[in-house]
Amino acid sequence: LSTALFAFVFAVEIGLRLFAERRAFFSGSRCAWNLFDLLLSAMQIAEQAWHVYSWYTHTESFDTEWLRYMRMIRTGGRLLRLVRILRLMRLLHELRMLCTSIIMSMKSLCWTLVLLCVLVFSVSIFFTEAVSLTAQDADKDLESEIWFGSVPRSSLTLFECILGGISWDEVVRPLISEVSPLVGAAFCLYVSFCALAVLNVVTGIFVGKAAKAAEDEKDETLALSIGDLFY
Repeated sequence: LSTALFAFVFAVEIGLRLFAERRAFFSGSRCAWNLFDLLLSAMQIAEQAWHVYSWYTHTESFDTEWLRYMRMIRTGGRLLRLVRILRLMRLLHELRMLCTSIIMSMKSLCWTLVLLCVLVFSVSIFFTEAVSLTAQDADKDLESEIWFGSVPRSSLTLFECILGGISWDEVVRPLISEVSPLVGAAFCLYVSFCALAVLNVVTGIFVGKAAKAAEDEKDETLALSIGDLFY
C-alpha cells in the first residue's frame, strides 16, 4: 500500500511539473533529470498496474523475470536521484567544506589501510606461530587458539584490538598464562604502538588535510566574492 501511495504521489508530482513547464520540461536545462524522473514514474506505475492485474486475475505466482529486472533498475534509479542533492551543497558552506575534507583525505585513508594491513598481517604470523608451537608441545587445545588459531583469525583479532572491536585484555591473558609472558608483552607493545603512534599520526594527517581543505575553500570563496565585485 505504501509503495502504491508513493507511486501515486510521484506521478502527481511529474504531472504538475509537466503542466507547469510544458515544453520546457523536455527542452529546458533540467530536461535530462525530468526525463529520468518520468521514466522512473512510468516504471513504477507499470509495476503497480501489474500487481493490480495479478491480484484481479489471481496470478500472483507468475512473477516474470522482466518485472524483477525492472524493480532492480528502478531501485538503482532512486539511488541515482540522490545525486541531485549534491547540487544543494553550493548553498551550504559547512557541508561543502566537510565533504571536500573527506574527499581530500581518501588518498591518505587508503595508504593508512595499506599500512595497517601490512602491519597486522606481519604481526599475526608471529602470534599464530607462537600459539601453534605451544599447542603442539602441550598436546591439547588452548584458549589462545580461539584468538590466534590461524593467520586470518589472528589478523582479525589484532585489527579488533586496536579499533575497539574486542577488549585486548581478554586476548592477552591466555597469551601470558598459556604461551609466555614475553609473548604477552609483545602483544602489549603492538597495541601501544598502534594506539599511540600509528593512529595518532593518521589522525594528525587527517586533521592537516581538513585544515588545508578549509583554507583552500576559504580562499576560493574570497576570490569569487572579489570577482563578483568587479565583474
